[in-house]
Amino acid sequence: MIDLNGEWKFQGDTQSSLISVSGSTFKVDNSAMRIFNIGDWAGVIIDASTVAIIDDSGRTVTGKLEPPDTMRLIWPSGDATFWKKFEKPRNWEADLDGFWDAMGNRPPEGPGPTARISVSGKSITINMSQYSRPDAHGSIIDNFTFSVNFPDDPTPAYTATLDRGRISWSNGTIWKQVFFEG
Repeated sequence: MIDLNGEWKFQGDTQSSLISVSGSTFKVDNSAMRIFNIGDWAGVIIDASTVAIIDDSGRTVTGKLEPPDTMRLIWPSGDATFWKKFEKPRNWEADLDGFWDAMGNRPPEGPGPTARISVSGKSITINMSQYSRPDAHGSIIDNFTFSVNFPDDPTPAYTATLDRGRISWSNGTIWKQVFFEG
């Protein structure tokens, strides 16, 4: 049986859901998927290859576990969606590349400035031009942590962890990944 505990990504999406198992039941925390108006789900393990999930609208969805790391959900409409368990080592490029902003800093009239993070191998560049700051540079430390030097900041370097679309910096700042329609 596949270990359900951990992060799962919907059909290659950058956002993920977190599954936590307790006995024969489990919870699907979809807090990182709120952009899609998806609530949390509850589930039950039926056998070594089958699960049932009750989604936030009350629909029961059958799930087939396909080793080594796939869960195929069959919705009442007959449509199938595929979820892949988050694999280690982390694909930093897929998880970190993109636009980021400090949580709660979005102006009420719409999108504000963002930082653009790019990853190449173990090197990280953060384009801070929308904040009128020079580019920051850093590197990946391990599967969860990276370090960045902001040249206009007196602190030599900040460390950060990445967890489900949020960057938590060593100075207490939180950045959230931003997606643009278009």
